[in-house]
Amino acid sequence: MLSTIMSDRLANGHFRKGSKGGPGHPLSGKLWEMRKAVAEAITPEDIATVIKKMIGLAKGGNCKAAQLVLDRACGKVVDLDTLARLETLEKLAGVDIVLKWAEDNASPSA
Repeated sequence: MLSTIMSDRLANGHFRKGSKGGPGHPLSGKLWEMRKAVAEAITPEDIATVIKKMIGLAKGGNCKAAQLVLDRACGKVVDLDTLARLETLEKLAGVDIVLKWAEDNASPSA
C-alpha cells in the first residue's frame, strides 16, 4: 500500500503529473450547503450582538468568553515553549529569523 502511495509522488513529496486525485471529503457538499445557509441567515447586526454578549460575559468573569474574545481580537497567545524552540533553532542555524524578516520587510527610506 505504501509503495503505491509513494509511486504517485516525486522525491519532494509532490504528486506526479497524471496522478489520480482522491475521492474528496464525503460530506463536502453538505458542509457547503450548511455554511451557505448560515451565511445567508446571519446579519452584521447578529454578529455585533453576539460579540457584545461575549464581551459582557468576559467582563463578568467568564474565562472561556474572555479567552475567545481576546483570541479573536488580539490573536492567540504563542506558547512559550514554541518561542524557546524557535530561539534554539535560530541559534543552531546562526540566523535571527525575526530580525531577518524585519530587514526583508523594512520600508525603503525616502
